[in-house]
Amino acid sequence: MLKRLLNEVFLFTLWNSTQLTYYLCMTSFDTYEKNLEKRLTEIKHGDRAYELNGDAIMETLAYEASDSIETEKMRVLDVGCGLGFVALKMAQWPDSEVVGIDPSEKAIELAKKQHVGINNLSFYAQSAQEFANNISETNQPLFNRAVINMVLHSISDTEVVGILESLKKVLLPHGSLSIVVPDDMWLVQKLVEKARVAGMSQEEMDVWGRKLMMQESVDLAVSIHGHEVYEDPITVYNRTLKDYGNLLNQTGYGMDMFVSSPDTPNDRTVIPIPYWEFSDHYAGANLRLRDRRILLTQVK
Repeated sequence: MLKRLLNEVFLFTLWNSTQLTYYLCMTSFDTYEKNLEKRLTEIKHGDRAYELNGDAIMETLAYEASDSIETEKMRVLDVGCGLGFVALKMAQWPDSEVVGIDPSEKAIELAKKQHVGINNLSFYAQSAQEFANNISETNQPLFNRAVINMVLHSISDTEVVGILESLKKVLLPHGSLSIVVPDDMWLVQKLVEKARVAGMSQEEMDVWGRKLMMQESVDLAVSIHGHEVYEDPITVYNRTLKDYGNLLNQTGYGMDMFVSSPDTPNDRTVIPIPYWEFSDHYAGANLRLRDRRILLTQVK
């Protein structure tokens, strides 16, 4: 499917070597921090895809495994919470306590200023690994849920594994994890947008796109729906949903799907799967493409 689309519609070219070198030397974190104020303005003016991410995540919070531990309150950890607006939405859940963490002190400072006076919402400038190592020192109880919203696509496999392993230390047994990731065509779409802005010919586009899609990751300046392209690039890892499933299996996450036939309804077969996909919100969404996926999994 991907190769066919690359042959038929994904037609780009390679820019000159000076421009490409500039893109490959920047880091995602630097770009992320540099654009926080701009991102805040975008969210306040409305970002439909971001809003839908929050809505779909809220739907996954209702899920609770039959063997999960019952608690008086639902505690949710938002990993890579950024400016805290998804965390704010989750804090509206009855009897919830929401904690947002982000390695950027600047992001957490802005989040705290934006969401003052909400008793069940708190923020910490820490990575997932730091938070997991410090949770016992801060006397915080473990969490029922964790959320990672559009973070994993911009970090390496090693870093993804590190985050997932850390979350196992802060989640209760069989606690659930909701992950928002780009689908298999998200990077293609972003490259198409960039090539069109650059005014590339189809022949030029073809060379550029084919080369980049063969790489493990691409450094690319991206745009948010309805907004201008960011000046500096982020690193986007060229993963499929199957790749994310493999990383979840590798780190001890997954769910059991029970299958039975109408003739023998009591004779059920258990099929282990790495995640369950929630897509109801995107089925009726007024977006150009359903370019993100909401994956629900749990600690095994």
